[in-house]
Amino acid sequence: MQMSKIRPEQHSIAKKAQKIFESILPEEYSTAIVFTPMPQQDDYGIDGSIQIFKKQKHSGELYHIQLKGEKELRKILNGSISYQLKIESGEFLIEKFKAPIVLVLVDTTNSIVYWHDIQTNLITLDSYKKARLKKNKSFVVYFNPLNTLPRSFPEFYRYFELVEAKLGKKEVINQLTKSTISESLKKLSELRSKGLDIDGYTWKPGLENLNNAALTIRDENGECITYYPKKDISEKDSIKFKFDFQFPKDENGFDKFNELHDVITGKKDSVEIESKYINHSLLATDDKIIHDSELDGKTNLIITPVKKYHKISLVIPDSQIELLLDSEWWVSKSNLVIIESLNISTEPLWLRVEADPLNRSGTLKYGIKREYIKDFITLYKYFDIFFKLKNVIEIYILEGNLKIKIGSWFVKSKTLNEKVNEGILDILEKIIFIQNKIGITFDYNKDTEITKKTCIYIEIVYDLLKTGKAAALLDYRFSLNKEVKIGMKLRVELGSIILFGEKITFGEKGLLIVGEIEKIIDVQKDKNSNFIYKVKIPNAMITPI
Repeated sequence: MQMSKIRPEQHSIAKKAQKIFESILPEEYSTAIVFTPMPQQDDYGIDGSIQIFKKQKHSGELYHIQLKGEKELRKILNGSISYQLKIESGEFLIEKFKAPIVLVLVDTTNSIVYWHDIQTNLITLDSYKKARLKKNKSFVVYFNPLNTLPRSFPEFYRYFELVEAKLGKKEVINQLTKSTISESLKKLSELRSKGLDIDGYTWKPGLENLNNAALTIRDENGECITYYPKKDISEKDSIKFKFDFQFPKDENGFDKFNELHDVITGKKDSVEIESKYINHSLLATDDKIIHDSELDGKTNLIITPVKKYHKISLVIPDSQIELLLDSEWWVSKSNLVIIESLNISTEPLWLRVEADPLNRSGTLKYGIKREYIKDFITLYKYFDIFFKLKNVIEIYILEGNLKIKIGSWFVKSKTLNEKVNEGILDILEKIIFIQNKIGITFDYNKDTEITKKTCIYIEIVYDLLKTGKAAALLDYRFSLNKEVKIGMKLRVELGSIILFGEKITFGEKGLLIVGEIEKIIDVQKDKNSNFIYKVKIPNAMITPI
């Protein structure tokens, strides 16, 4: 009797991974991607290729895929996905393979497709080199949790373009080492013609010791030239390279300036600045100038952003509070992730999070921009948010209709840009109650003050509206044609109360204030010889007449 073959589980997972990967590939008329599996697969070779079609015509682009499938993925604290790759696979993909290839990992349980820039990722290249030196059998590849398909197809395409440029540069270097001396000199001359000679520093092709690098320029083919100061400089020095630009006051200059601004704020990936717009360069550290000169080179600069621009959502768990902000992200020298709301935003809130990715914790700086607050309800909202920020916040990146969770962060400390306490919330709640009860909206601007005296009148009006009577400690000024003394019973009428410029009237005749004078603060005489008193009444009873 012939036994039926048992299908290995990993083979089933691989088939399912391929099916999921093919299902997310676009099939639109404008851009379509077709996956063609290889007839024979092995542990570290190519599993297939993708071809790009634009408007149903082959674009000539052919890229390769190594496809992995797993039922359970291993996630680390910062949200990255840890995956063990064999050294043989790394050697093939990173060193031997001469065409663009991407490593794809499919979560077959949740049908999520991740991709990894295996040929250009500096962390992966470092992990591979260290594993080889230690003669390990495998090394760790960290998948970025944001690199999912189809969400990040633009970055996916861009990766292949960068790889093509990098492999082209490798081929030039290989030709230099294998060709004759005269051919080598010719190639070097071609490469050097792309460089920008700047007095004070030397340059080399490619990315080398970035700790000492002052500047890296990448040309339109993806070829890199890295500049180093000729003078000795410590690796600990913070090197700064500054360009001064001058844009003409015409349409072209205005457009170029806007392009540069969009790159700096992360709204655009890169901009090419022609040499005619560059006036001056400065290379310096925190405490010394290394080189200061004008530029006369012909090479244009390709500028990429230092900061990334993201729309984010900040959520306070166990509450209904969610903040939507335009923000910029960057990494500090101490490897903290800085998330800061844009200064150009008219949002009444300024926020800065300094997050430690390894410990999932951070500090929070919170500011209220009063110039953008137009009413007391909005002011209350943002004070209330600050005091509810207790222990944990959740941060999401918003991409189109997607909301991608970056993680939950423990708030080690928080600060506010002005001195307030939770008592201000009570006062603001009472102001909002008064507005709703009498049907008016008090004027508010950044110069509006809530003084101690204003707070007393807010309390009086609030109590009168809620209970029909009020008790208060009053510093009260009135006019009387006879002398008063401490301990005297005072019974005076008050027509109305002025609050934030609005006159508030109670009853037909106003208010009756009854109380005992505890202190005479001031006394003067008017032109009719009447006394003008300012007195302190500790337990004044106030009722409508």
